[in-house]
Amino acid sequence: MKMRAIFKRVPGPGAELGELPIPIPGPNEILIKPSVMAICGTDLHFYEWNKWAQGIDVCWPMVFGHEFTGTVVEIGINVTKVKVGEIIAAETHIYCGSCYHCLNGEPHICSNLKCFSAQTPGCFSDYTVIPEVCAFKIPENFDPVVAANFEPLGVAIHALTKANVQGNTVAVVGCGPIGLFCIEVAKAFGAGLVFATDISEYRLNLAQNMGANFVINSSEDNFINLIKKRTLFGVGVDVVIETSGNSNAFIDSFNYLRKGGKFVAVGLPFKEVNLNVSRDIVFKEATIMGVHGRKIFETWLMMEKLITAGRINIIPAITHTFKLEDFQEAFDLAKSKNAGKIMLVN
Repeated sequence: MKMRAIFKRVPGPGAELGELPIPIPGPNEILIKPSVMAICGTDLHFYEWNKWAQGIDVCWPMVFGHEFTGTVVEIGINVTKVKVGEIIAAETHIYCGSCYHCLNGEPHICSNLKCFSAQTPGCFSDYTVIPEVCAFKIPENFDPVVAANFEPLGVAIHALTKANVQGNTVAVVGCGPIGLFCIEVAKAFGAGLVFATDISEYRLNLAQNMGANFVINSSEDNFINLIKKRTLFGVGVDVVIETSGNSNAFIDSFNYLRKGGKFVAVGLPFKEVNLNVSRDIVFKEATIMGVHGRKIFETWLMMEKLITAGRINIIPAITHTFKLEDFQEAFDLAKSKNAGKIMLVN
């Protein structure tokens, strides 16, 4: 039996829509029929096959996609917590359960971590397989489009939780989908003022719609001063959430992070970042934190509660929907930056 899938046969730019065998769930695995999928920035990295993507160990053929909602259609032996017919979203960090970090309550940074759609085939297909432990059940009355975004929204929740932004001034660098989610979460978590920076006027408009107090085009020569003069005593922001992955934006943000501030790295730079460690970190007493994924499943439960309570609404960040077969148009739009979150549907 065959299925449609968006995949890459060999290393190099691009992707194709073709046929692959329908996967068979092994022990402790479940077979899912995705209904709603979302394009992530890492999908673009793999699509373009840039330097970052070339450094990742992937399985071939590489099936794209890791953000989705779908219906369980078959279960493997030893599966006990998931039933056929249930709606699920997937945690994309496949953890071993036995290393130091897993035993220490940090499976999202497992020492033997595998990532869905990199080391295992992804979800931009008619069917996909995941380990049962990665399945998160979605209530029947829950919007599947929102649930398909739990994975990236969880990154934003995790980042803002670590930063402890209540009452603080926050700058979100980069207004791609995760940046837009970070703006929404920062407001929900009680941030005082939220700045959003980007070079795309389209995305800055989206950031304003998501609740940013100030949107600033970082291609302007004086944008750093524009941010600082709007902060108390002109010292800069309390927290920077860097989601762009742009090396220059990464460096610039330390110029408007206040002394004693927190820098949270979310984006993935694929060019070298040359910081002045003495000036930007030591003398500034800056706290630097990385964010990789979400807490499993603490962050997921928090997301469901916040959305159900009406505290978070990510729908304004979702701007376009394409059929799976129109993936090329969807990827081209994502590359143009003239979009928020882009969805694919089967």
